[in-house]
Amino acid sequence: MRYAGLVVMLAIIVSAIPGYSMIIESHDISIKRISEGFRVLEEMEVVKANETILLVWIQGEAEDVAIKVNGSEANFSRSGEVYGVELGNLTRAHVEIDYLLPKETQNFFKKILQPCKKIIIKLDGNRVYEGVNLSEGCSLSFSIKERVIERINYYMYTTLILILILIIILAYSARKRRTGKMVTEDPDVLKVKKDLLMNVLKEIEKRHRSKEMSDEVYNRLKEEFKRETVNIVRRLEEMEKS
Repeated sequence: MRYAGLVVMLAIIVSAIPGYSMIIESHDISIKRISEGFRVLEEMEVVKANETILLVWIQGEAEDVAIKVNGSEANFSRSGEVYGVELGNLTRAHVEIDYLLPKETQNFFKKILQPCKKIIIKLDGNRVYEGVNLSEGCSLSFSIKERVIERINYYMYTTLILILILIIILAYSARKRRTGKMVTEDPDVLKVKKDLLMNVLKEIEKRHRSKEMSDEVYNRLKEEFKRETVNIVRRLEEMEKS
């Protein structure tokens, strides 16, 4: 690390010599929210001629930076936000860069230091950016703050469903108070719950198609309600067999 500045300067000089070229064929960036902040994984397919150093820009607040080349830990140096990754004599390389951004991070930044044919950036599995033929010097940035309104929509739907199911159970409980039968396992109650969940699944799909609901909220609601529907159908089938 003590020679980081010298290594980066040499890499810049080498890259400026005619006949030396390095191209990023693909650059995939995955950002995931975790309890500690944002886990970032960058994967690049690199094609090069005579250079031995790949220059990569990583925003300053990044922590625990780990870099691999073709699956093995790579030697790298750092000068500010520029990292120099040693590629040796490889003509092609798969580069993986893993790091953590603190939870206080508001925006994700990326500067392109090598020509890049294609770049895709995903946040929590949802594609937020795709670009082609990016030239050296391009800059990208976008907010990675959690969207509070999306969380409100998610909890609004789940709370509404729970309230409706509770009302149904209470109504049947009033009718069958003297039977001693578990109301929540009554076939009629389960059928009503199943129909309710099926209607909700259709409604959220409709809202998702009309762009009124984000991919993130839609996928979470769909997974949760579909799982509950499958459980109800299974219990109804078991009742019919018994």
